[in-house]
Amino acid sequence: MHPTIDLPAQATQPGPTSVTTASDIPKLIAALEGCLHPRAQRLRACLEREPQGAELERVRIEVLGLLTLSFGRREALRRLE
Repeated sequence: MHPTIDLPAQATQPGPTSVTTASDIPKLIAALEGCLHPRAQRLRACLEREPQGAELERVRIEVLGLLTLSFGRREALRRLE
């Protein structure tokens, strides 16, 4: 059995609570600039297809997760401002 870690609610949230719209796509692509992780290229390609609705929100959460992994939470949130 694996131990569980209780995180504050803020730590488990994907980021700002605003709804992601098509106008956010260029910002998400720009946020990935300089990220060399292999998933970054896949996420850029997905964003270039202009996803909508739930798919766009899923991609935004993936972008935040990848940026957090690559640069740390503070820098990830700064890039997504």
